[in-house]
Amino acid sequence: VAESSYASVVGRTRQQDLVRAQLELTRLEDRLSVLYEQLETALLKLGEWLRPNPDSGDRGGDEWMPARYSAPSLADQLPDIALARPGIDRAGAVESPAAIAALLGDHPALRSLDTRIDASRVDVELARQKYKPEWKVNASYGYREDSPTGQDRPDFFSVGLAFDLPLFTSSRQDQQLQSAIADTEVVRTEKMLALRNMVASFESQYARLQRLEQRRQLYRTRLLPQMEQQAEASLSAYTRDDGDFAEVVRARIAELNARIEALDIDIARLQTITQLNYFFATSGAGAAGESS
Repeated sequence: VAESSYASVVGRTRQQDLVRAQLELTRLEDRLSVLYEQLETALLKLGEWLRPNPDSGDRGGDEWMPARYSAPSLADQLPDIALARPGIDRAGAVESPAAIAALLGDHPALRSLDTRIDASRVDVELARQKYKPEWKVNASYGYREDSPTGQDRPDFFSVGLAFDLPLFTSSRQDQQLQSAIADTEVVRTEKMLALRNMVASFESQYARLQRLEQRRQLYRTRLLPQMEQQAEASLSAYTRDDGDFAEVVRARIAELNARIEALDIDIARLQTITQLNYFFATSGAGAAGESS
C-alpha cells in the first residue's frame, strides 16, 4: 500500500512511510529466519528417535553411529490429539487426590513398584522361615552276604531323625528379618512418593489444560477477530488519508503476534494433552483386561 501510494504520489504518503514498511518487512524476514532455524534444530533432534539404523551388515557397533539422513517431514497442520479418557475434561470430573490416585493405579511405573513389593514380601517370609527348626529324616538299608561258613546274617536297616533348632535368634536371623522388612518399607515408601508426585503433576497439567482451553476459546471467538478488525480499520483509514502509517504497521504486527500467540496456545494445549495421556498409560495386563 505504501509503495503504491508513494509511486502515484497520492495523499500524504511520504518517503519515510515506504522506508518504515521496508524496515518492518526486513524485521519479519529476520524473525522468520530465526523460526526456521529453530524448526531445523527441532527436526534434527526428532530424527534421533526416528532415524533408521544404517545398513544391517556386520559392522560391530557402527550401526549405532549417526548416519546422514534427511530430516523428517511434518504436516502443515497441527495433529488432532484427544485425551485418552475424555471424561476428565468435564468440570468436576476429577475432584480429589484420591480419585486421581485411582485413575493412576494401573500405571506401569506403579505396577513395577508393586512387583518389587511382592518380591520383598517373599524375602521377608524366607527370613522368617529361618526361625523355624530344620527337620531332616534319613533312612538307610545295608545288605549283608552270608558268612564264609554259610551262616545267614541279617541285613541292616536304620532310620535317623535330626533337626537344627535356632537358639541364638537375636543375632543373624533377627538381622536378616529386619533387613528384609526394611527393604519392603523402602519400596512401599518409594511407591507412595511416586504416586504423590504423579498426582501432583496430574493436577498441575490438568489445571493448565483448563486455562489453555479458556485462552484458546478467547482467542478464537474474540481476540483474533478484533485484531483483524483493528488492522483493517487502520489500513482503511490510511488509504483515505485519515490515518497514520505507523498505526497501520503496529496494527498488522499486533495481529501477527496474536496469531502466533494463538498458535503457541494450540501447541501448549496439545503438549499438555500428551502429558496427561502419559498418566493414563496402563500395563499390558491392565490394558488386556480393559479391552476384554
